Amino acid sequence: MLQHAKQIVKKVLIQPTGWICRQEFRLQDFSRFNERPVEYAFVLKKIGEIYPLTILDVGTGTTALPHLMRNCGCLVTATDNKRDYWPNGMHNRHYHVIDDDITATRLSDTFDFIT
Repeated sequence: MLQHAKQIVKKVLIQPTGWICRQEFRLQDFSRFNERPVEYAFVLKKIGEIYPLTILDVGTGTTALPHLMRNCGCLVTATDNKRDYWPNGMHNRHYHVIDDDITATRLSDTFDFIT
């Protein structure tokens, strides 16, 4: 019974995400190429060479990079200065981003790789 209830709740919670993704797919429009292919290729190549266990992604913004690095098996901490850089707020739908100013960080962990 509990398992069935969990399945129903999951379906209800996934509905808005599915709708948003469909809307973004339908409304996508090409404007220009950007630097992401070069950035992602470099980062993923270095992950393949170094095999870092822990990664700090600084200035994540709304990109999917931390999610991609996590898919490589690394433990990823994503940060961005949401309060100062994004005055209207920022939400990354791909990964949890910690609100932190890297110039006065509150993080105490050490990392094998920083992007």
